[in-house]
Amino acid sequence: MEVKTKIVGVILGVAALLIFVGSSITSPDSSVPTNEKVIETKLDAALSNSSQKAQTPVSTVEQAALTDSSSMDDSQQISSQRSIDADSNTLMNSEIFDSPEQLDSAYINDDESLNHKTIESSFSVSSFNDLIGKIRSSDDTVSSSEREILLADAIAKRFGSEAYSEDYSCAGRVCAVAFFFDHIEESELHQLGEFASNYSFVKVQQNENGDNVFKAIFIETDDPSSLVLH
Repeated sequence: MEVKTKIVGVILGVAALLIFVGSSITSPDSSVPTNEKVIETKLDAALSNSSQKAQTPVSTVEQAALTDSSSMDDSQQISSQRSIDADSNTLMNSEIFDSPEQLDSAYINDDESLNHKTIESSFSVSSFNDLIGKIRSSDDTVSSSEREILLADAIAKRFGSEAYSEDYSCAGRVCAVAFFFDHIEESELHQLGEFASNYSFVKVQQNENGDNVFKAIFIETDDPSSLVLH
C-alpha cells in the first residue's frame, strides 16, 4: 500500500512538472508577441501584398526611389547630380533614338531587367518634352502605334479637361508622356499605366510657375510584377 502511494505521488509530481513546462513554453504566444512573431506577421503581409501585386496590370515605381540620396552628404549629392546630368546629356545625344530596337535595348537589358541609369537619366534631362520628341523621331511599329492610341485614349477618358498640354509618344516597347493637370489625385495619376501591361515610372511635381506637372515612362511587359532594375 505504501509502495502504491509513492508511485501515485511520483506520477502526480511528473504530471505537475510537465504542466508547468508546457505552460512556460506556450505563454509568450498568449501575451505580447515576440520580435520573431512580429517579423513573421510582417512577412506574411508582404507575401500577401506581393501576391496582390502579381495580379495588378501595372507596377508603379517612384522615380525618386531610383537614387537614394538620404545617406549622402552635400558633396556626395552634388557629385551624384553632376553624374546624372552628364548621363542625361549623353542620353539625349546618343543613337538610341535611331530605331525602336536601339531604344528598347537602351531601356531593357538582355535578361529583361530594366536599365537603372537610362531611366534615371530620362527624368533628369533638361526638357522631358525633348525626350518625348526624340522617341517620336524613332520609327513607328504597329504595336507602338496601337500603344500610343491607347495611351491618348486613357488620358482623355481618365482625366478629361483636368489634363492639358499633353505630349506623348511611343516607339518599340517604350512610351513617354507629360502633361499639366488640375485637381487630379496622385493615386489616379499613377493608374494611367494601366492603359496596357506596363512597368510604370512616374514623376509628379510643380514647376517654377506653380503648375502641376506629370511625367511618366511606360515600358511594355507581359508581367509587371517581375520588375528588376540593374
